[in-house]
Amino acid sequence: MIERRAIIFPEPEFLNALRDLGQSLGRTLPDLVPSRIEFNPDANPAITLEFTPESPEQGEKTAVTFSRDEITESLLAFCRDQKVPLPENAVQRLARHKDGAALLLESGATGMHVMVVDGQEKMRAIIHKLLAKIAPSRITDAPDGAGAIYMLLSGGVKPDIIICGPQMQADDALDFVRLLRKDPTRYHSHVPVLVLAAGKPEQTCETLRQEGASMIVNKPVSAMEFETLVRQLCGHWRAGH
Repeated sequence: MIERRAIIFPEPEFLNALRDLGQSLGRTLPDLVPSRIEFNPDANPAITLEFTPESPEQGEKTAVTFSRDEITESLLAFCRDQKVPLPENAVQRLARHKDGAALLLESGATGMHVMVVDGQEKMRAIIHKLLAKIAPSRITDAPDGAGAIYMLLSGGVKPDIIICGPQMQADDALDFVRLLRKDPTRYHSHVPVLVLAAGKPEQTCETLRQEGASMIVNKPVSAMEFETLVRQLCGHWRAGH
């Protein structure tokens, strides 16, 4: 049986969750009321917050953005902090609700959960297309390693496989894999990591292997090859754990 729930976040609670998120990601929001909020859950970034100081002493006009998945994870973290019961392994979707937001949860669905980490939205979209034949039940996007680690450490994101895209900076990819494998007691330390490393030096690829990347592909792949790699990695991980 599939269960569906909606958790509503009025604007004040929504903004509080975003402030906590910004603090965690190093995108601290000014201590001001936003002068403009542009929120579209179907876009990426999904929200832009603009802050216009009333005087020069309060600083300059600034804008802070967050992706759809970053917002979703911040709302889940807010729920956990407030002891709101959440269904296990639920598929999550972000939506608007009046001046705030709604978190739509669907539990009971099955399928593969994939996390895609890449700094370019266009590249993440290409990886989504490559995943089309696999038809994962959920894809979680992260713009960089820090955002991905935040989502994983929060406990609300438990992917079956993590894909590091080719536009992910080499240092960011190395730091991400290193942090991912740091604590073997955590669930995500055993999740297979596929690195699409087109254009990266062989030395970087070798270091990624040493840090714990499960597989590194340094050339373009077809959709069929990509499907085979993903299924092999997920099958190997499931069989071994």
